[in-house]
Amino acid sequence: MASERDQQSGSVGGGVGEFAGVTFEPESPFLSEPSDAQEGGPEGRNVSALLSVEAPTAYGLLESPFITQYSLEEAPVESMDASFYRDILSDLYEEGFAEAVTDLVNELAALAEDRFVAEHPDPAAQRAEIERYLESYLAPLEREAVALLDNMAQELSQHDLYSMTEMQLDEVLDRFEPATQLESPVFEEFLKKIWGKAKAAVKKAVSTASQVVRKVGSVLPHNILLNKIKGLVRPLLRRVLRFAINKLPANFRPLAQQVARRFLGETRDELVMSEEFSFLEEAPVLSEARAEDSEATVLTPEMLADEFDALLAGYMTEGEDFERDPAVASYLLGEEPPGAEVQAQLEQARDEFSRQISQLPAGADPTPQVQEFVAAILPALRIAIRIIGRQRVVDFLAGLVANLIKGFVGQQAAPALSKALVDTGLKLISLETADDPRAVGDVLAATVEETVERLVQEAPEQAFEDEGVLAAYVQEAFEAAVASNFPPTLVRPELRKAPHSMGMWVLMPRRRGPKRYKKYTRVFEVTVTPQMAAQITTFGGQTLRSFLVDQLGLPADKQDIKAKVHLYENIRGTTLSRISFHERNAPGLGSHRRHAWMQLHPLTPEAAGLLIPRDVGLSVRVPDRFLVTRNMVQVGQRFYFLEIPGAKVVMRPTPAAPARRAAAPGGVVTPVPAPSAAATIARPSQLNVTLDFRARRIQVFEFLSDADSQSIAQKLRTSAPASAIMTALKVHLRIGLETILSGRPSRALRIVREVPSEQALPVGVVAALRWVGQKLAKMLLQFIVNQFLKYLQNRAREFAAVFIAAADDPSDGVTVIFTAEVGEVFDLLTAPLARRAAILAGLLKSGLRGVLSVDVKPGFVGR
Repeated sequence: MASERDQQSGSVGGGVGEFAGVTFEPESPFLSEPSDAQEGGPEGRNVSALLSVEAPTAYGLLESPFITQYSLEEAPVESMDASFYRDILSDLYEEGFAEAVTDLVNELAALAEDRFVAEHPDPAAQRAEIERYLESYLAPLEREAVALLDNMAQELSQHDLYSMTEMQLDEVLDRFEPATQLESPVFEEFLKKIWGKAKAAVKKAVSTASQVVRKVGSVLPHNILLNKIKGLVRPLLRRVLRFAINKLPANFRPLAQQVARRFLGETRDELVMSEEFSFLEEAPVLSEARAEDSEATVLTPEMLADEFDALLAGYMTEGEDFERDPAVASYLLGEEPPGAEVQAQLEQARDEFSRQISQLPAGADPTPQVQEFVAAILPALRIAIRIIGRQRVVDFLAGLVANLIKGFVGQQAAPALSKALVDTGLKLISLETADDPRAVGDVLAATVEETVERLVQEAPEQAFEDEGVLAAYVQEAFEAAVASNFPPTLVRPELRKAPHSMGMWVLMPRRRGPKRYKKYTRVFEVTVTPQMAAQITTFGGQTLRSFLVDQLGLPADKQDIKAKVHLYENIRGTTLSRISFHERNAPGLGSHRRHAWMQLHPLTPEAAGLLIPRDVGLSVRVPDRFLVTRNMVQVGQRFYFLEIPGAKVVMRPTPAAPARRAAAPGGVVTPVPAPSAAATIARPSQLNVTLDFRARRIQVFEFLSDADSQSIAQKLRTSAPASAIMTALKVHLRIGLETILSGRPSRALRIVREVPSEQALPVGVVAALRWVGQKLAKMLLQFIVNQFLKYLQNRAREFAAVFIAAADDPSDGVTVIFTAEVGEVFDLLTAPLARRAAILAGLLKSGLRGVLSVDVKPGFVGR
């Protein structure tokens, strides 16, 4: 990331007993007889501040003579501590740190999966054994991190950091960049990010020395901070380990939200319900909202990274007094949060139910088995049954569901279902059932679990008051679960979601042990045209075209791409990394590393409508928040993977830093080897937007992938007209601005608040964007295009020179930074509702007026 000072040259800124007398005769979702129907950047140098175009300011509406804070909608005033905390948290944020934590979680999870013994007699003992193994595996990483921070503290104590320029301070801190060869490249990247956190914290402490000293007294802030960061490493690694093996309890709540509440003085409900957050500045708030979401995977690795940042910012705001907080003290001691390990219990209950139900004799009552299984499912859903007792719900559900599945239970019924399973195409995805007597049990387990999941999501709380109403919801949920999990030849035609493919969803992996996901038994052959690729979007608003071109290196923008489409479904406790790790028969997957699971895309109705239009019913529509990042997915969400012959993820080498010479405390200068060059996944073209309320400016960071930047550079070399250059930039600008300014969740939007305590905070910005965002996006695009074209008409050669130089830089891609000083936009976003319409009408009539500045930098700059 570029520092704020480096950016100044281009005017860029910071960025879910029984009921008496129940008689219920449900309609069966199954056919009366089985049907015969079947089918076979690293931070780069600042190239140049290129442009400053001034436009006259429109008079517009008359300006109020009253101060901004005084309005009918009273705006809250924030304390200095709260402002200081927000400012620190914003500066500490780095997307790469969350990525490093995610990769570390996935590495440990894969190791745990490899060491799983299928039929271990004591699952609890097995989990303890795996935990001990992973602790030993992590020990070298912890030692290196502690040694790094100790060395930094020792040498920095010999320097007067407060008398240094920013460049001199950077030179001193850069001496500690890790160059150690560790067990895993994931370890090396995590260690570099810990160093990056330490560097950012020290620089922030130095730049805000007077505020920090006011908090911590006469002790040097950077010495305290480095020791505190060291104290945060072990608890973080402990959290990562328990996350990887699903041992964090159901009631676990990341500490970040508690820390935010401490400094911001807001209650949890106010924080969660407030629309005044973005993914960057309000990460702790969003983390708590995620944790409360019963439809989501309970936790995400970003939450652990947010927790680390929040604790570090807490130290910098309050000093050593901060750790007197009981929750913080518990974290530092590595104490495990209390609560049941419901995910592990659910996995064990699912496996046991599958085994028992497949071994029942003919005519046996499956109610006891269903009862035990339902009792394990409900706690995993994190719901509170307040109106009636949980046991009454369990007993009632077990009775209904057992009656619904009894026709397929028992050793006599199993062969017919097993044959129907084979007919769905299991062999097409290298699955067999002939040697797997538990296949029928797995189908019934998936059906029961999904029935309960759907019931909890769709039935209102009042439904649990009346047995007849609840029974109707159970019937509806059961029919939907059967349609997903049973062979279609056994399901009534009107319930089938994909009547043309006649496949089914099966629990995976097929070996004994925890099931991690579902896979559809049919693989589709498709042709992806350039027009299709441009219309389909994946996580984070990225287009499929961008993914195929930028990250797979395919000419998807110029020619058709033939592919096979594999479909997957998330179950509780799953991550995309676990899906890709177990998919050994799909070329391109079979690994827990990022280059594999980043190839899984959401199977939205829009994507399915283009890729598999005859079977669009296989898609699932999910809330926007589950389309932002691959780490936050919904239970039941579906994904697709494109198997393309010869396609591989494009990896770009990261330029190695030059060798350094470090001075030891005694003054002896010793050579320090440069870090070895490492390969990273090529970034796709993308947009990031900062709404800076302090400077009243909008910054648009348009990152162009290596492929896109080289294409533009070639146009510039051949003196292409200005319209061709603007057209190439406009493609990403239009789609990106419409998505980011829509008010929907997005990691690409950053909101920078006011800092001085006497100034009011912007209120309801996200809510305002939902109302005016699309119009604002259009106006902003027109403003950027018009002003940029004026510049190109007169200074095309200058722009060509700096852009070509950036494209030729070894860094991956080029970032073009548009800074629009358009103060009227901030009046629009913060105005009372009564005035907002009038301001918008004026802007639509006159257009945005102000100053546009443009900067070009090699590599990725996102804030």
